[in-house]
Amino acid sequence: MVWADVLHAFYSIDLAFGLVSASVALFIAGYALRGYLLTRNRTSLFFSSAFMLIAAGLFSRVLFDYLVKFELTYNPRFIALQGMTQLQALMLFLSIFLATSGYTFLIALFFKIQSKRVITLLVALVALLTISTSNAYLTAHIIPAVLLAFILTHSAESFIKKRNRNTLLVLASFVTLLVSEVLFLFILKSINFYFIGSTLRVLAYLLLLANMLLVLKK
Repeated sequence: MVWADVLHAFYSIDLAFGLVSASVALFIAGYALRGYLLTRNRTSLFFSSAFMLIAAGLFSRVLFDYLVKFELTYNPRFIALQGMTQLQALMLFLSIFLATSGYTFLIALFFKIQSKRVITLLVALVALLTISTSNAYLTAHIIPAVLLAFILTHSAESFIKKRNRNTLLVLASFVTLLVSEVLFLFILKSINFYFIGSTLRVLAYLLLLANMLLVLKK
């Protein structure tokens, strides 16, 4: 069936982008953890935890894409008639929750929210929004876009105050991430917006990784 071939190609490309994004996010988490072990700076530990969650969310999305690809290859009529399996739905919602929780951790980090109760409340709200949503795709990109808008304001203020290479890289990365999330929302206009968004997300993570490497060299 033509629709099955198109979906198979889409999820194949999405899987490839997801693997790259998840791998770079994992590298960011690893280098931030290394920074914490060297300096015992809790900011690095929190940053590492945030990107560990984001990486886990992206890897969950990769698994979701693989499961859908598998179903399309061996049982396309099942998806056509019944939609997602329970395992696919679990991986999709897990990917949304983990990645969004990672961005919530970044909000807590940048706005210096130290109360564990407040952070727990924010994560709980994310979980409730994820579970109660009727449109997982919109939830997966609208919530991160809102959180990134707040992160961006902090990054812009930091750049204006310090005006150095590191703050510029951080600002550029979060601008790029926010643009990518917005582009994901235009998928109904053209599938090209989705793949441009995926490319920009990889670029944003690479900018953050470059910043991490520069910080560790100092």
